[in-house]
Amino acid sequence: STLSSSSAASDVYKRQFIDRGQSEIERVRRQNSPAGSPLSCIMIDLDHFKMINDTWGHHAGDEVLIAASKIMLDSARTNDEVGRYGGEEFAVLLPNTGMLKARLIAERLRHKIANAQVVVDGQTIEVTASFGIATFPSQGVEVIADLLKTADKALYLSLIHISEPTRRTP
Repeated sequence: STLSSSSAASDVYKRQFIDRGQSEIERVRRQNSPAGSPLSCIMIDLDHFKMINDTWGHHAGDEVLIAASKIMLDSARTNDEVGRYGGEEFAVLLPNTGMLKARLIAERLRHKIANAQVVVDGQTIEVTASFGIATFPSQGVEVIADLLKTADKALYLSLIHISEPTRRTP
């Protein structure tokens, strides 16, 4: 998979990503077995990306995007599809992968991204990411747009948790 920064190329790639996702949903449907070979999607958002751009500059943000993209692409299995979904958000399609396995993959990606050494102008930039996961078949998911929307909603819920202060009970 290739990730592009130009808008026209990104639009073309996003269309290819969506087409691939829809064909994977149709494949699962044809197999006619609800638990047979599900399709999962992980949405990934690089945490505090605007702060990285504001603090270290857009060239640093670009380096962070490149480093995170490389981790995702290098971690992808042969049939997985990695795409930049917009800004600092990425999506990974995981054919033949249920929710449990998708969570393990997301956790591995979270760990790899958090341990990445992104050095720009002699400064090490710490990068973390938030994840949302959805699986087909599941309730309310009929087409690829539903799968992406469900994963994006799960991502949004995970972002709420990192923005809330941690409360301790006495």
